[in-house]
Amino acid sequence: MSPELHASLTWKGNPQEWVILLLVKSRGDLQWGDAGDLFFVIHKSDLAKIDFSKYLSQWKVVSN
Repeated sequence: MSPELHASLTWKGNPQEWVILLLVKSRGDLQWGDAGDLFFVIHKSDLAKIDFSKYLSQWKVVSN
């Protein structure tokens, strides 16, 4: 499940209304769990207002 879809199901709205604000990837010595990536997603309207009070974070395992 994409981070945008996860946010839309959690906070409501359409996945297209959500954007990835920050992506922190596991690389080298920096590993999230089992080499996952950490996503921070925000609604486009909140980003336009510079309102960071409502965001969603999601950790996803990277499969090779």
